[in-house]
Amino acid sequence: MSLAVSLETLLAQKFLVRRLRGGSSRHYARQILKGAHRSKLHGSGLELDETRQYQAGDDVRQMDWRISARLGKPYVRLVTEEKRKNIRICVDLRSSMYWATQGQLKSALALETAALLGWWHLSEGDRVGATVLTDKGVLQFQASARTPDWVRVLTEMVEVQPRAVGKQISLNVAAVTVEQGELRQGDRGYWLSSVADCPHDWMPRGDWVLLPISDEFERGWDGVTSLSLSDGQSQLSLSGEALKKMSERQSELHAMQQADWMRWGQKLNANVWPMMTQISALEQLQGWLR
Repeated sequence: MSLAVSLETLLAQKFLVRRLRGGSSRHYARQILKGAHRSKLHGSGLELDETRQYQAGDDVRQMDWRISARLGKPYVRLVTEEKRKNIRICVDLRSSMYWATQGQLKSALALETAALLGWWHLSEGDRVGATVLTDKGVLQFQASARTPDWVRVLTEMVEVQPRAVGKQISLNVAAVTVEQGELRQGDRGYWLSSVADCPHDWMPRGDWVLLPISDEFERGWDGVTSLSLSDGQSQLSLSGEALKKMSERQSELHAMQQADWMRWGQKLNANVWPMMTQISALEQLQGWLR
């Protein structure tokens, strides 16, 4: 199981966007992900919405002179314009994420999910930014609708991955900040982590999706008769009653952690999409979008 995810893997997620859309209708997926949407504007736009008789206060630049001349009354053209949303993808790459027993590491699933979501929103015309938590600090990337800027973000994410995981360093998540003006009402934020340790009052305005990442092993060890655990230096072997008690305790901890995520989601009025390391990012996002 590789510790690091390559840049090529994250760039390749761009070509999975069409398959992600295939998991649901384009319209429904837009409702879920709050992607590009239309609004009526009395200004320049992309498509003609309607033509109606001029009303006081209408912008004269939108006058439809051809129809006005034909009907003998002033008419204006109302158009629709795609409004870009600001997207903030928060990825936890602290030491606790470099672990799994099945499939891929939590960090790898988080990175591939973040990349896929980023490419999705860029294809919808949105601005995508990122917040990356590491053991050494926090990296912030301003939201942009330009593909080269997103490639730069993915490159930085790849480079902060450790070659080896050492002692875990505690990071004060309260120090994480996002410009409050960046996310507006209706914008979208994603939080990918294995622990629900971000203070609620940090989250700026916008619609949030919480993606707690866990491994099947964390749910408990039913059916396991013996178990050996090692940190590379020392080893612990469990069996019988000791293993049963440890498994029950692990199941309780997992249930408590999932409950923390649900409470966090309720407080933020956010969707909670649990993710498992043994299933690909594409398959899981397709499931949530059905």
